[in-house]
Amino acid sequence: MNDSQQNIDRHKIAACMMKAILEVYPLKVSFRHILELWRGKSRLEDKYIYANETLAFYTALSILENYKDYCIDGTNGEVHPSIKIPKTYNESDYLFNTYIDLYFGKREKKINVLSFANIFFLLERLSSSPQK
Repeated sequence: MNDSQQNIDRHKIAACMMKAILEVYPLKVSFRHILELWRGKSRLEDKYIYANETLAFYTALSILENYKDYCIDGTNGEVHPSIKIPKTYNESDYLFNTYIDLYFGKREKKINVLSFANIFFLLERLSSSPQK
């Protein structure tokens, strides 16, 4: 940020933390477990494949939740509602699609912090309007 007197937007902070987690990729599936699944002709569940993406996205949402009681100037003010995950109309899962997006974005080194900051802003805005 160029202005040292102004706080960084909470949506950008959340997006930066999300990207940092994806860069570090802190959760690893043991090779032994994968080998056992292969021997048993089983498949690794999606919750393990996308564990880091899940952690990253929920960490970002948690950051936004922790800011919800504060105004832009840092004082207590209007209380923002909790973030709601939108319902989809084609029977796909919004969160699962987001995890896939993060997974492939990480692989291709194409995670845009500003785009995700915008997504977090829109999720927050959507959560404050009545849902049908």
